Amino acid sequence: MCYKVVKMRIEPNSSQRRIIDHTIDYNRYIFNFLITANKLFFKKHNRLLSEFEMNNLCTILRRRWSCFRVMYSMTHNDVSRRVHQACRKCMDNAVSKKRRAVAKGTMAESDPIPMTWPRYRNHNRYDSYVHLSNWDFGIVESTNENGKKTRRLKLGKVKDTIRCYNQGTPIPGIPKTCIITRKDMGTHTEYYACISYETAESEQRHPENPKAVGIDLGIRHIAATSEGKLYDHQNDMREDLRKLKKLSNKLSKDSHDSRKRRKSLSRLKHHYKRMVNKRKENIEHISKEIVNDHDIVVMERLKVKKLWEKSLGRSMTRGFVNSSLGMLRRRISDKAECAGVKVIEVDPRGTSQTCSQCGEHVGKTLNIRIHRCPVCGYTADRDVNAAINILLKGLTGNPVPARDESPAA
Repeated sequence: MCYKVVKMRIEPNSSQRRIIDHTIDYNRYIFNFLITANKLFFKKHNRLLSEFEMNNLCTILRRRWSCFRVMYSMTHNDVSRRVHQACRKCMDNAVSKKRRAVAKGTMAESDPIPMTWPRYRNHNRYDSYVHLSNWDFGIVESTNENGKKTRRLKLGKVKDTIRCYNQGTPIPGIPKTCIITRKDMGTHTEYYACISYETAESEQRHPENPKAVGIDLGIRHIAATSEGKLYDHQNDMREDLRKLKKLSNKLSKDSHDSRKRRKSLSRLKHHYKRMVNKRKENIEHISKEIVNDHDIVVMERLKVKKLWEKSLGRSMTRGFVNSSLGMLRRRISDKAECAGVKVIEVDPRGTSQTCSQCGEHVGKTLNIRIHRCPVCGYTADRDVNAAINILLKGLTGNPVPARDESPAA
C-alpha cells in the first residue's frame, strides 16, 4: 500500500476554534503529565511506562477531571505514542552515553544510567493533535447552486463542519489519519488539516530498457545527475537572511508596545513561512522530475548529521540548511515508492575523488569544483563526475567501468 498526505488550510468559526484550542492545550497538559509519570515510574521500577499503561492513565484522568472530556478520547493515544517515542530516544541516548563512559573508564558498569528526559512543553511548543481513525473525522463533499463542488471537514466533537480552502486536490484513497495544526502568525492564527490516505499499491516498473540515473547531493548544487543536469537553489538565502535580520531587529524594538509587536511578529513569521515554502517547492520540483523521468534511481547513503559536524564555517552550515538534503532524499524515496521506481543506495565514499572514465584517484579539496583527470584528460563538474560514479557503483558494484567498456553518462 502507498500512503499520501493532503495538507489543506481550514477556517473554523469562533466556537470551533475554541474546541480545537482546548483540545490542543489539554493534550499538552497530558503530555507533560505523562513525562512526570515516566520519571516517577523509572525511579521506582527502572523502566519506562508502555503505551498501554499510559493510555490507562489518560482514561483515569478523563474520569476524574471533566475538562479532559472536551476532546475526543482517541487523541490521547497519539499523545502516549509521542511521549513513548521521546522517552525511548532519551533512554537510548543515555545508554549509549554510559557505554562510552564505561569504555573510557570514567564510569563503572554498576553506576545508574545518566538518564535525561524530554522537556516539558509550553503553549508555544505544542500546536497539534491527531485523529487516529477515519470514523471520528470525515470529509463532506457537496455541490452548491452554481454546480461547483465544495469540501468541508467534520471533526470529532467539533460542532458542524469546517470550511476548507483546498477544494481541488482529490483524495482518491481511504482516509486514515487527520492531523490538526495551529500556527500563531502574530496578528491571527492559522489552522491546517493534514489528511493521510491509503491508495492502491503501485505496480513496479519493468521496462525492457530501464532508464537509470545517479544522484549526487551537495551544497553548491542541491543535486547533480549522471546525465549532466545540475539543480541549483531556487532562491538566494543571503537576501532572505538580511530581511529576516531586519525584521528581527524591528521586533525587538517594538517589544514595549503590544500592538506594534503583534504586527512585527506577523511580518517576521510570514517572511519565515515564505522562506520555508520556497525551499519545499524547489525540493518537490526536483524530486518529481527525477522520479517521473527514470526507472532506477541510485543515491548516496548520506548521514546529514555527520556532514553538519564537518562544516568548515557559518556559510557552509547555511548551505546545508538551504539545501535540505535529508528532506530531498526522503521525498525522492517516498515518490519513487508510490510510482514503482526502484531506489538503490550506495556508499558515497571516494566517489568525488575517483575519475569516472579511467578510475584514477584524483584528490581534490572542497574549493575545487571542476574534475580534471591528469591521466585520461576527462574534465567535468565535480558533482557530475561523482554522480556517474554513484550510478556505476549502484548498478555494477564498482565505482568505474572496466577498461574495455564505455562509461555510462
